[in-house]
Amino acid sequence: MTPPINQTIEYDQNHSSATTERIEVNQEEFDWESYISAYKGRTKIDRLLFLAEKVSSLRQTCANAALELVKTTTKDVQLYHRALYIRNTKPEAGSPLLPKEERQEVDVEWCESTEKANRVELEKLDLELRNYQNNLIKESIRMGYRDLGDQMRRVGSLHDAFKYYINTRDYCSTNEHLVEMCLNVIEVSLEMKEFNALGGYVSKAEGLLDDYDPQAAAASAKSKASGSSASTMSKGGTTSGADAIGALFRAGGSAGSSNDRSRGEFQRASDMLPNQRESETQGKRHIREIRARLYVAQGLANMSLGRYGQAVASFLEVGADVGNAYASMASRNDVATYIVLCGIAILDRKELKARVIDRQGIHSMLEDNTQAQQLLESFYACEYKRALSLLDKLQTRALLDVILAPHFHTLSRHIVQRALRQFVQPFDTLQVHRLATSLGWSDEQGRMRALNELLHLIQSGDIAGRLDLQNNVLLVDKVDSRQALFEDAIKTGNHHISTAKGLMLRVSLLQNGLIAKASQDNNNES
Repeated sequence: MTPPINQTIEYDQNHSSATTERIEVNQEEFDWESYISAYKGRTKIDRLLFLAEKVSSLRQTCANAALELVKTTTKDVQLYHRALYIRNTKPEAGSPLLPKEERQEVDVEWCESTEKANRVELEKLDLELRNYQNNLIKESIRMGYRDLGDQMRRVGSLHDAFKYYINTRDYCSTNEHLVEMCLNVIEVSLEMKEFNALGGYVSKAEGLLDDYDPQAAAASAKSKASGSSASTMSKGGTTSGADAIGALFRAGGSAGSSNDRSRGEFQRASDMLPNQRESETQGKRHIREIRARLYVAQGLANMSLGRYGQAVASFLEVGADVGNAYASMASRNDVATYIVLCGIAILDRKELKARVIDRQGIHSMLEDNTQAQQLLESFYACEYKRALSLLDKLQTRALLDVILAPHFHTLSRHIVQRALRQFVQPFDTLQVHRLATSLGWSDEQGRMRALNELLHLIQSGDIAGRLDLQNNVLLVDKVDSRQALFEDAIKTGNHHISTAKGLMLRVSLLQNGLIAKASQDNNNES
């Protein structure tokens, strides 16, 4: 039975807890520097530390890279100590310390100076916010809370950052402010791994994008907290396009001006129009990038909660022309992999064809991810042996993904079960060894695996049939479609006859006055 698209699948807790298992990788095949370059922000550090914990041969290398990023891009002393601990310990159970000569010493100067700077900055921002609250300047209060949220995020106090970002909501006066608040809350929620409340902010931000002004948003982002509003209106119009049109009218309609002056104004106005078109193009692209970030965030949240059908629906909405706009959450290759794995595991052949394979833009997303592309193509072509072989090859890379690792075994199990169901569908009887060979499980262990998988699918009702264990044959219970059609037609006919008889009986009773009607007085009394 195919799980509904909106159903939450309970992923295997045993496998999800096994993400701390060590993985041996061929460093010639896995270029960790190229892999990590696709990310930015805190997720880049988190993925470096995840690699350091999972791959013994990359432990010190990735931990050193994470330490450098922490010191140059954040003010998070606690995260620095975590990275340093991974750097100075062995990958064995219990994480024993390395010999003293191999350890890296704590950068005491950086830690102390950073903590001091953090305290000073926090006191400064807190004092500014109190002044704004005393002066009752709404826009300045909003930016004060936002700046405090940014500072808490830099120092690693994510729950405090979340609280401050939420506080900006009551002081937002434009759609641009609300979208900024939603994006901040969404990104911090992802960093905290708090996924349940994320969907509401995604929906809210998405609904505001129709009236979103990228230029006003850019001005708000660059503005500093002050006593006056950050947004100002340009003279001659509300937008640069209005300014350009106004200049054209002034150049052509100013009867008293000289010809030279008119030509000069006309030339300046003409020069403004290409800039306006470029600005509009950039604005539309900016909105597409925001939508992509929202869809990726929603997809990551759904996948982390086991809602794989909703996850693939969100990832499919991500445009292929937005570049690395969502690099602070996931990479382009990640999204392509998530689409393929979740799509194959959840969608049937018809839906997979319509929603994934035929979707415009999906091929450009898959062009740099050949393994995922080949997996999708071979599975749809019913080349299950090749598809499952590609799935096994994809496992190492998938288990190095901090988001995908807890769910890969669950998705793999659903993909294998779907392959079995689709392979068995045309047959009345099927030799188990033939099934195992077709899936690439040719040895005795593979045949036992096929037998166990079939038994599980029969017990769960996904395959209607029974197993002849003596002869290792699957006997499929086929429904006679012709007989089923006749039975359905007879059932429908009997229903119509029964309905018609009931109506005729009622008409006959009415004609003979055998149905008593309540009097008007009784109705009034009741």
